Amino acid sequence: MFMGEFTCKIDDKGRFMLPAKFREILQNDEFVITRGLDNSIDLFPSSEWTNIENELRKLKRTDSKHRAYQRFVLSAATKLTVDNQGRVNLPNSLVEHAKINKTLIVTGMVDKIEIWAEEVWKEYIEKTEASIEDIVDEINFDF
Repeated sequence: MFMGEFTCKIDDKGRFMLPAKFREILQNDEFVITRGLDNSIDLFPSSEWTNIENELRKLKRTDSKHRAYQRFVLSAATKLTVDNQGRVNLPNSLVEHAKINKTLIVTGMVDKIEIWAEEVWKEYIEKTEASIEDIVDEINFDF
């Protein structure tokens, strides 16, 4: 399970050091990285990506919103591995999508990893914290 929040630096070649905690879970396997929502980047282990592919296949090709979402996710999807030094090389298109400059935030989201520009993450958290009580009420957790 992926959880936690880590601050990382990105170099001029688009590489960043994936936190060791996450590298251990990925076990040097191939993974898929693509556009995420809210200007983030999603990183899925191969096993989880298979589930995403299966869900994307269920979308209707005749529905313009379904096609738009498939294009959003699949056109940016790239298979990658962690290099020998523990780094991930982000494609330029994803760096631009996430508005990443020099510092990024890597967060665990149970079955995937999200990668955010530090500034975008801080804005998102600040905005979300202001309404988290209402969000929790709407979710209606049973615990």
